[in-house]
Amino acid sequence: MVVVDEGSMVDLASLAELLERANGARIVILGDTRQLGAIGGGAPMAALASPSVLGTQRLKTIRRQAEEWQREASMAFSRGEHARAFQAYDDCGDVAWVEGREAAFDRLVADWTADLVCHPAGQRLCLAYRHTDVGAINERCRSAYRSAGHLTGPDVELQAVGRGRRAVPETISLGVGDRVIFGETIEIAGVSVRNSDMATIEAIDTSSADPTVRFRLDKGVVLETRWSALVGRRKEGCKVEQRIPRIQHAYCVSIHSAQGLTVGSGNPTARIHGSTFVYNSGLGAQSSLVAMTRHVDTCQVYVETSRIKDRILARKAARGIMVDRAGRLEAPDADDIASSAPDTNGPRC
Repeated sequence: MVVVDEGSMVDLASLAELLERANGARIVILGDTRQLGAIGGGAPMAALASPSVLGTQRLKTIRRQAEEWQREASMAFSRGEHARAFQAYDDCGDVAWVEGREAAFDRLVADWTADLVCHPAGQRLCLAYRHTDVGAINERCRSAYRSAGHLTGPDVELQAVGRGRRAVPETISLGVGDRVIFGETIEIAGVSVRNSDMATIEAIDTSSADPTVRFRLDKGVVLETRWSALVGRRKEGCKVEQRIPRIQHAYCVSIHSAQGLTVGSGNPTARIHGSTFVYNSGLGAQSSLVAMTRHVDTCQVYVETSRIKDRILARKAARGIMVDRAGRLEAPDADDIASSAPDTNGPRC
């Protein structure tokens, strides 16, 4: 039997290759077609789950969130009732409506730091839709992490490539205690590191030009290796500057990277506090479902109100509806209608 987890993220070409190599094995696909889909073309899980093809079995019991109202919100998300689910978090004070991108980042990092102080042994993760926002939040959170004393020793400057198709080589500062995420699959000394695996740096030996780094992966495996050995498969003849590791900080990760992840643990015998902090800019239905269902205990959302207002204004203008900056409609024929019709309602406000 082959079990495919997060099946909605498998593209058509990958599933076709799996079927070809399965050699008659039974294949079970698990996933949620309402969550983020594949980067490649096609949505084979959605096609196979159609009642006219194979149909599906559905799991309806939510176990991740600690609070009942949060589990109900997760179910609302899964049914496509996004407004109802989002409203539940807003009613409980978990949505911050902030004017401006920088102010939203400041509020998010302040709350992330407060959670770090209150639950130092817990887990916390920031989530954003765009890689540029992930980078900005990572930089601020890491600075707060350093100030709180969770990073020891000096920073070591190394060359790395971040996540995303447009990422370019740049310098990354790493210290003991840093949180990182891998951007590709590599095999080193019998240890398998997968794309999106996260880890904590336990030691950095800079006695040579090619430092040795010890990682403790979140899945419990310890990996100690030269920095240069962390380079995965590259096309033959690629440039020297492309032969560097794909690693970045992991205080904040993209929502696509977080699909399938649980922050914290609700296991009664091994309880771990888990909080997420979601920068809401750019989120749609699928990304909202993923971002707001990763936590065990709390999920705080930061909405950039000016961005929403600008998008509303742009959409209305595209339909020929004029709106002023206060959000009031300005129908072009309103004055003409008012002047030609008798006023039976008394003074107008």
